[in-house]
Amino acid sequence: MIEGAGGEPPDYVNRLIAGAHEIDMRRLEQARLVWEWVLVVGTNNYCACETPVQFLREYGHLSWHDAYQAVCVGSGLEALTESMAALERGEIGFDHLAVMADTRLALTELHQWQQVDETRLLEHACRETVTEFRKTAEQARHMADAEGFLAEQVSAVEGRRLNLRKGPGGLLWLKGVLDAAGGAVLLNALEPLARRTGRDDDRQRDQRLADALVEFAEHGSGNAHLQVTASLGTLQGLPGVPAGEVLSVPISAKTVERWACSCTLTRVLLGADSMVIDVGRGRRIVSGPGKRALDARDQHCRWPGCTRAGSWCTPHHIVHWARGGSSNLDNQLLLCSRHHWMTHEGAWQLVRTDDGRILTIPPPAPDDLYCRGPSSNEAA
Repeated sequence: MIEGAGGEPPDYVNRLIAGAHEIDMRRLEQARLVWEWVLVVGTNNYCACETPVQFLREYGHLSWHDAYQAVCVGSGLEALTESMAALERGEIGFDHLAVMADTRLALTELHQWQQVDETRLLEHACRETVTEFRKTAEQARHMADAEGFLAEQVSAVEGRRLNLRKGPGGLLWLKGVLDAAGGAVLLNALEPLARRTGRDDDRQRDQRLADALVEFAEHGSGNAHLQVTASLGTLQGLPGVPAGEVLSVPISAKTVERWACSCTLTRVLLGADSMVIDVGRGRRIVSGPGKRALDARDQHCRWPGCTRAGSWCTPHHIVHWARGGSSNLDNQLLLCSRHHWMTHEGAWQLVRTDDGRILTIPPPAPDDLYCRGPSSNEAA
């Protein structure tokens, strides 16, 4: 706490807080005006712009993020009366309200939003930073609509990109974006290698990360050690369960399920106040001898038409162990990273025939949702 004479906050602190609240109220008024305009215009052309967000970017000189927040909050004014009142009282900021509005917008069915309970979510907003509250809201979304949460993360995976462009003198330019789970894996691998090596290590963070990436490529990754927090209900895919978490980022239950195929499982028992009261011993789901036997039998990815070497593959449970499947060899097969993703997040199914062949069954969802197709015609 910043204190001045007599234990009171300095005057400039009070002025900063009051100024921030005034800005929040102006942003709220802007959101009101934007939505009133949207209601008047209806489906007409927004001054040659396709969406109100684009209009605000073009004519209001706002960033995409600020324009989206204005439209999102404006659309939720009638539904978020408690949150608006809390903003007016100075208990939360406009960014908190925007997270609340975005959560309401993502839960398209009324009964899903009713499951969230604005009052309970608002209690978190009042005591959490915007970053912390965004994670709380994402957990609430997963509990109310796990399928919609998964669809959004699937869409994010489809947006993954990595461009490598050679420059003069052998320079290599990198530009890309990864989904939350993929980004967590990469960060987890690079962070230990990017730490300063001593007092004389004067490299900037971006330089250390660049060196870490090269070191990682030179020496290989081995097996990544990624700590994922999830309940048994999340692993089992039960309705209304929270998302898993990795590096404090909520991830879909299906991603947790995929990573759990060959994880080291440690039981952590929490009390009613979320305090740890018991920690079990770590246990490998697929033992070392079991993995070697699987490598010897399959030799490569078992997805029809894929020949990715077994050393780059992961054991997959045909019937997941969290749903009663065994870790015996006859319930496992090797899958490469891409086909393992398709089997979990992508909702493809694998069936082993009596003669040992593997058949693939595409998801019943529309093609535009699960647009990662099979590797070859044989897998269709």
